[in-house]
Amino acid sequence: MDVPFNEKMSQLIGGLWMHNRIVANVATFCDRYGNRFAGTASELRGRDYLLEHFRSLGLDNVHLEPCTYTGWKRGACQLDITQPLQRTLEAVSMVHSPSTPGTGLEAELVWLGQGTKADFERRRDEIPGKIALIGLGSPLGTFIHRVSKYGWAREFGAVGVIFAKEEPGQLLATGTVAAAYRHIGTLPAAGVTYETGQFLRRQLAQGSVRVRMLLENAFVPDATTWNIVGDIPGKDGASEQIVVGAHWDGHDRADAALDNALGLFTVLEAAGALSRLRGQLGRSIRVVAFGNEESWAVGSTNYVAQHAADLDQAALMINCDALARFGRTSIRVTKRQEIFDYFEQTIAANGLPVPISMSGWLPGSSDEWPFLVAGVPTISARGTQSPEERSRGRGIDHTQADTVDKADDIRAREASMILAQLLVAVAENPNRPGPKIARADIFQRLRADGAEEELRVQGRWHPESIL
Repeated sequence: MDVPFNEKMSQLIGGLWMHNRIVANVATFCDRYGNRFAGTASELRGRDYLLEHFRSLGLDNVHLEPCTYTGWKRGACQLDITQPLQRTLEAVSMVHSPSTPGTGLEAELVWLGQGTKADFERRRDEIPGKIALIGLGSPLGTFIHRVSKYGWAREFGAVGVIFAKEEPGQLLATGTVAAAYRHIGTLPAAGVTYETGQFLRRQLAQGSVRVRMLLENAFVPDATTWNIVGDIPGKDGASEQIVVGAHWDGHDRADAALDNALGLFTVLEAAGALSRLRGQLGRSIRVVAFGNEESWAVGSTNYVAQHAADLDQAALMINCDALARFGRTSIRVTKRQEIFDYFEQTIAANGLPVPISMSGWLPGSSDEWPFLVAGVPTISARGTQSPEERSRGRGIDHTQADTVDKADDIRAREASMILAQLLVAVAENPNRPGPKIARADIFQRLRADGAEEELRVQGRWHPESIL
């Protein structure tokens, strides 16, 4: 006798709790294959491992989809304070920073706080020709992406940028300063620790400070990364699908275990369980490991461009960057009330212990963004950060402290169970979370909401096309 569907679900969810391999898989992935930084041998090894892992989960149609972008190779980075004293400071190039001239770039330093637009406006006359020192955090209750700060530094006439970490512990942070599917960095940019940032601020409090940056990096035209794709077919060849994804690359400072191997393997654990429901769900589920998210959503941007003809079939995109990384699993909806209402009702109807929130349009720095501006209903499933955590920037992300030992097994198990239940609830609901909206309409909404200026500063105001 066939087991009733709800009993099957109970068995699947119970299996996710009892036989969970998320943290073990994260350890294998990171310990054996490294950080998967785009353009490296580590990325190639990680790609091949993931391709086989997708197949082992019982997913259909497992394949690679190549994506192009402008690559970047890290070279030497030296930062010296030359006045009022002389000292070499520990620093690291920001990803997609250009090189300095051969002899380096020397200029006065100007402190611009957390790099809000108001910070730049206040010191407008002091910025031209100087190197901007900017904190990587944000005012409490907000989040300003480093690419916005970098773009404003360029717009206001700075000749270089130093980003200071706001998480103590001698952590050197990196991160991209350009959307690599379209742009490269134009100002030399380096990252320093919280402690080095405080040292520079103490010197500035006493008078003029000069620093010299010597960066040696290289750009790689027409580089390739890969999205890794697998399917759980719905019943009767269901044409509508839910796209659920997480990025598999990381920065080269550490293992990139939390950002985002943990989120990826949480998705894959749920997908492996749900693969047993092949042919039984009202919608198909497409699982995507996105390549090179860290150069600002390269893989997902390419995916949307390559699948433009069939995006109408995507009822929902769920991005799982930072899933199981922080506290309770939560859902974040970007500026579409009908989607928020749909998930509020879905959560209540299925008894899911999941908080839901509405966010602003920006920063739009992860893999849901290309789908969102293409008009596809999107949500982000992620761990919940406190306002204080969020204001400090990225915590240990993008630093040498992002290691496997930080992964929380219980949190990961809970997140995989919640994601599996959520996917089934949406797959079985005959109603879509919301309609697909024309790209032009999305950009009208962005303009009406005041997001155009910051997107232009970031180099991401593209109403006409995704790539």
